[in-house]
Amino acid sequence: MYRGLCNARLVNAVPAIPSWTLASLPKSFNEQQLASLLQSFDLSTSIGRRDYAIALCLIGLGLRSNEVAALSLDEIDWRKGVLRIHHGKGQRINLLPLSADTGRAIALYIRHDRPPTQQRNVFVRHVAPIGEPIKSCAIQAIIRRAFKHSGITTPFMGSHMLRHTAATRMVQAGVSIKEVADILGHRSINTTCIYAKVDLPTLSSVAMPWPEVQ
Repeated sequence: MYRGLCNARLVNAVPAIPSWTLASLPKSFNEQQLASLLQSFDLSTSIGRRDYAIALCLIGLGLRSNEVAALSLDEIDWRKGVLRIHHGKGQRINLLPLSADTGRAIALYIRHDRPPTQQRNVFVRHVAPIGEPIKSCAIQAIIRRAFKHSGITTPFMGSHMLRHTAATRMVQAGVSIKEVADILGHRSINTTCIYAKVDLPTLSSVAMPWPEVQ
């Protein structure tokens, strides 16, 4: 201070707040919020039923918005109840189980609501240009609109939050981290390890007892 090398307020001497790897918890929605989200879709309209099926793909399968947009009719194996999802630049193929609710919503949309088109994408536009594949940015807008209509107040309303929620629900249901990594298409299991912190029952079983003050 006397030599003029630092400010008199010593601001530069204040230590930085450490930011530890995996220190935060992944943000996710609870079951009540998810129920409110799904109830916000107008199932009396073709667009509402399409958007509802899209939301189930995000919530139930943990897909990215671009993966839902790219989902093809040829990638659904109805007999085996699985989807073939292509991940990353290397186009790695991942087989995902298709739940009854999600499969039913997709099937009803394809049979009764999907506009006639030569496109093989499952989800297509219902306004001009009708029948063209829906884009990932449109899926993100659909989810943001649904959260707004549901009345949920949270700063995290993007479609990627539903992917975090899907992973959190799987871990809390007892699915192993390796299986979650495979479903999400993570190349490294280290990317998925953050979800281990949301499994509170398992964490409590390995936590050391806190020493009591004598």
